[in-house]
Amino acid sequence: MFLHRCYYAVKPLLPWRLRMALRRNASSGLRRRFAATWPIDPGSPRPPVGWPGWPHDRRFAFVITHDVEGPAGLAKCRALAELEMRLGFRSCFNFVPEGAYAAPKELRVWLLANGFEVGVHDLHHDGKLFREGSADQPPTTGLGSHRVSRRLHAAETRMVARSRDQLGFLDL
Repeated sequence: MFLHRCYYAVKPLLPWRLRMALRRNASSGLRRRFAATWPIDPGSPRPPVGWPGWPHDRRFAFVITHDVEGPAGLAKCRALAELEMRLGFRSCFNFVPEGAYAAPKELRVWLLANGFEVGVHDLHHDGKLFREGSADQPPTTGLGSHRVSRRLHAAETRMVARSRDQLGFLDL
């Protein structure tokens, strides 16, 4: 967590190429660390005790998410969603609602109307979204207003951060 905070503290000062090199280096370490369990955990063939199974007797499930990065990523959202619809998929598009770009309301409404989910990647793309708060005390960053007014949720962000203790305020 300390390195994560340090990275986001200096991120605005780092050139894009250096940030990408740092991310590649970090991801290669993660690949080595989880090589025995990714992409398929050896324990996954056995369902958890008491688990009723996937709906409609399906054998597996997967989730598709997109962290929309900047205006270039935003410009590709609708075309990507249309491709997924042709293939029979639906995914979650995660935006940065208070970042350097704005996800137009029309796009968000269109995604929701077509069965996609719309989520929050981070409020300002600075890594501080869930730095504070607890299950009883939501973060004071303003996420709640986005969830209510824009039908956005941050469950995935919270899960990726491995902090399930703060899911309570999301009212899921």
